[in-house]
Amino acid sequence: DIIEEKYFNEIKAQELLRDKKEREKAFKQNPNNNSLEQEKYDDLLANIDKLQKQMAQQKEHYEKKIKDLNDKLKQSGQKTYELAHWNKSWARAGLGLRFTRYDQDINSNTNAAIEVNRLFHATNGDTSFNLSGGHFIKPNIAIEAQLIYSTGSFLEVTDKIFIDYSWMEFHLEGIYTLDPNGYKTKKDHWFARAGILYQGLSLLAAFPAPSTVYEVVDNNHIFISGGGGYNKMLSQNFKFQTYANLLFHIVGTTSKFSYSPEFGFGINANSRLEYLLSESFQLGLDWQLQFIELSYNLSNGNQKVDGRQNLIQNKFGLYLNYNF
Repeated sequence: DIIEEKYFNEIKAQELLRDKKEREKAFKQNPNNNSLEQEKYDDLLANIDKLQKQMAQQKEHYEKKIKDLNDKLKQSGQKTYELAHWNKSWARAGLGLRFTRYDQDINSNTNAAIEVNRLFHATNGDTSFNLSGGHFIKPNIAIEAQLIYSTGSFLEVTDKIFIDYSWMEFHLEGIYTLDPNGYKTKKDHWFARAGILYQGLSLLAAFPAPSTVYEVVDNNHIFISGGGGYNKMLSQNFKFQTYANLLFHIVGTTSKFSYSPEFGFGINANSRLEYLLSESFQLGLDWQLQFIELSYNLSNGNQKVDGRQNLIQNKFGLYLNYNF
């Protein structure tokens, strides 16, 4: 009823303004208008002014009424995402388990034969820590940063050498909401994502000199990412988000040797289910799937080796989200 009344008031105002313009045009064309036409013209101006004041009072009245109803809803104790919908800023901290398989094959070409060394890692539940946050700098545009950190041990299968490692990822992405109202929307909506991914791995360097020498070095990678996802309200208390990005490798370095990537690509997918604890806090369940494939050349100045890196990760965890 409120929307309908506002709609008809706007139509009436437009008709009055159109009538006013036509009378102004007629008045200019015939300066000798009689006093009766002038009186009608003055009445028209008065009606327009009256209607505009009435519309302003109605708007103020209904805005106050909506605010009072929202305040009563908050005081009732009923938890509902309808109070805030999608939020302008957020911060998230999580803890989970990482299920990973990481293989690295190193081919060392010598005059006598080709020696193959292999770095292998598989885990059924390393601990993983996750921190992230984001902010909408415009109604449709947000920036989100995410840091993931975990530790574990590698196994070099040729000589059964165990090596400890630390594993870190950093995501920095822009988000574009495909809805005219941006984060203020009250609807389920699609969004686009694009940015960069930093992935810190460990690399086994194996050079036959003249016997094989093993050394584990830090291996840093940067990918550009692009994709999209969907936000959906499942109920008053549950919200769901899912997205997937394609990864394309652009930079690879090591802390000691000359690392030259030949080709690299990957996929990064994420899904989150949130439950509303209060107006600002949500408890969430997070799942991330990551696949990365890399090929490279490694040189110590005298010898060169080539290799392949393959990473598959599944992360499951709980997180606490704060909206503000």
